[in-house]
Amino acid sequence: FGGDMTLNWHLVGDQWGSDPHELDGQIVIPQEGEAITWISLSETSGSVGANESHDVIVYFNSNDLEWGNIYSCEIHVTDDLGRNVTVIPVTLNYGSDDADTNVIPLKTVLANNYPNPFNPVTTIRYALKKDGDVTLEIYNIKGQLVRTLVRDHKQAGYYEKVWDGKDNYGKNVSSGMYMYRLKAGKYVSTKKMILMK
Repeated sequence: FGGDMTLNWHLVGDQWGSDPHELDGQIVIPQEGEAITWISLSETSGSVGANESHDVIVYFNSNDLEWGNIYSCEIHVTDDLGRNVTVIPVTLNYGSDDADTNVIPLKTVLANNYPNPFNPVTTIRYALKKDGDVTLEIYNIKGQLVRTLVRDHKQAGYYEKVWDGKDNYGKNVSSGMYMYRLKAGKYVSTKKMILMK
C-alpha cells in the first residue's frame, strides 16, 4: 500500500471559560478481538484551540494483510471529557480477486507471489496506477523466457494472474527458481519464486 493519508481533525471550543478555550483531544482506534496492526497514527493525543486545526498522519501497513480482503476499523476523536466524539470509519480494500478498476492504486507495484515456494500453481498480483501497456513474464534462472502471462493494454486497477508451472508450449517446467517480471510503462520490477515438486 503506497502513500500516507493526512487526516485533518478539528476540535471546536464549547464556549465555556475564557477565549480561546482549549480542549485536549484524543484519537483512539478501538480494538475488539485481535490487535489492529495495519493502521497507526503519528500521534494519539494533542491540544488544539477553538476554531483551530491540527494535522495527524494516518499510516497503513499491508505487510501482514492478505490480498483480496477488506479490513475496517474506526478512529474516535474526543475531547478531554469524552464529549464531542467524532467517529471516522476506515476501510482498507487490499487488492481484489479480479481486476478492479473502480479503485485506482496510488502506485504501480508488483506484489510477492503466493504461495512461494509453490506446487503446482501460484498467484501473481500487481497494481497499476495508470492505463498502459503491460507485460508479465516468467524467466528461468538463465534469463530465458519461459512463459508470457500478460501482454496487453490494461486500465489502472488491481490484477492477479495464476501461473500453472507450464511454459508457452503447455509443457510442465522443472523444479527450481524462476523470476517473474512486470513491465508497465517506465515501471519494471522482477521478483523470485521457487517451484518445488
